[in-house]
Amino acid sequence: AIVIISLLSYVIIYMTGSREGDKYISVQVNGTEFKRLTFTSKNDSYKYKLDTDGGLNIIEVKGDKVRMIEADCPDKLCVHQGYISRVGEVLVCIPNKVVVEIKSDDSEKELDGINY
Repeated sequence: AIVIISLLSYVIIYMTGSREGDKYISVQVNGTEFKRLTFTSKNDSYKYKLDTDGGLNIIEVKGDKVRMIEADCPDKLCVHQGYISRVGEVLVCIPNKVVVEIKSDDSEKELDGINY
């Protein structure tokens, strides 16, 4: 019974978490939103070049996911992080002071199952 309840709870949380509404990509520099990027259709992609005082970052949007494909920071951890696709996930380039976050217009999604 405990296993069935656990599995059922997981399915309910997963299904309610997958309704992300109109999600978008928030590109932040020095803590303020610099640009909003939109997702593309499944097979389309585009690149956005972000040249700030901190350095150069190139962001790739491919379908419903986003990644940082180039950065001139020394460690390149943001590049090695790979794709993100869910609301709340974040790419961070600390040396360049750039944050790429997936957000949603749906105000209910500010809290996830863990925070609730």
